Amino acid sequence: MGLEKEDIKYQIDTGVLFNLLKDNWKRIDREFLINTVWTAYKIVANYEEFGGKIDHEVLDTEVKKDIAIRKFNFQLKVSLEDDCFPFPDFCFIDRKNKVRYFSESYFIERGDENYDLFFALQISLSDFMSVSELLEFHFKSDFDSKFEEYDEFLENLFLKYKNSLLANLESLRFRMRNKFISNGSNFEIQNGIEKKEFTLARQVLMVHYLLKNLGISPDINKTEIARFIQFLTGKELNSKNIKNTNIYKKVGSPFSLTDKATQKDLQFIRSYFENLGLNDIVNQINAEINSNK
Repeated sequence: MGLEKEDIKYQIDTGVLFNLLKDNWKRIDREFLINTVWTAYKIVANYEEFGGKIDHEVLDTEVKKDIAIRKFNFQLKVSLEDDCFPFPDFCFIDRKNKVRYFSESYFIERGDENYDLFFALQISLSDFMSVSELLEFHFKSDFDSKFEEYDEFLENLFLKYKNSLLANLESLRFRMRNKFISNGSNFEIQNGIEKKEFTLARQVLMVHYLLKNLGISPDINKTEIARFIQFLTGKELNSKNIKNTNIYKKVGSPFSLTDKATQKDLQFIRSYFENLGLNDIVNQINAEINSNK
């Protein structure tokens, strides 16, 4: 994959992350670092193919082996102290014939083992001011600008690591959605219209007029109408009882509690019916709007 020079810094480089980790490790749960992060780095260290040539320190003499082992054991002992970095910065591979330092660069790509962990580490350890650019880079390079796929990955990522790494869950997701959708992604916002415009109240209103013009009275069966709207909108799917949903409540009273809100909602949905040439519904909406003036 060809990368612009300024984008290379956003690749997931385990060496860069390790150096950042050593400077900022106290922000992260110690047990998580030992049990999860250290394990991931040992897995990376055992890879034999690196996407670029990595020179290992070869322990070809007993003296070198002895020095390396002493250094490793010293770091291991020091790491037991609560105020010290919780694991050594290198490990032995190939039966201790070579040493792999965690600060060496290895670029993690989507599909690699522990991709999600290193992705979360990168977000957590990066300058917060650069997070939007970092997320946009991976959106394009790792997910081919497929927003729904990326959004699902990030949702799962944040749920998995929100307590250990990603404390700024809500802020990051809000920034991510605004960043990509405002840049033209056809997801939940288009042409500058924000997701908040597509409210449940307006969706219920639209179905109210559609059913009315099909000759179906909203008083026939509110439960079935609510289930119909639930299916169309995909909202409140986890509710065990449809009668306890906001959908059901709005079906019983589709117009807003204030005239001002009703006017705004009716004006918003009217354009959709106008574009479809459903003039009977447009006239009904106009009559409702005029009655509230």
